[in-house]
Amino acid sequence: MEIISKNKIFVIEGEIDASNVSQFKNEIIALFNRYSEIILNVDKVKSISLAGIKAFIELNLFAFEKKKVLSVEGKQISEFYNQNISNL
Repeated sequence: MEIISKNKIFVIEGEIDASNVSQFKNEIIALFNRYSEIILNVDKVKSISLAGIKAFIELNLFAFEKKKVLSVEGKQISEFYNQNISNL
């Protein structure tokens, strides 16, 4: 998983799963220390595990508590969610 900055939009590439979810959350929280609004583009994400979906929820709550804005653009997280649910 890699996060690339493109004009205040942060493009996530690769996979978000249990092996890198802590790194993902830490990197996004670090970005919130510099920005009040973060836009994540997930078009280049190949897959998101349930741990990754949970991370998005936790990051959204973190942003809300800190009066910051977290937006996700590109593929819908619901697509990844539905893929995970169908595999249970």
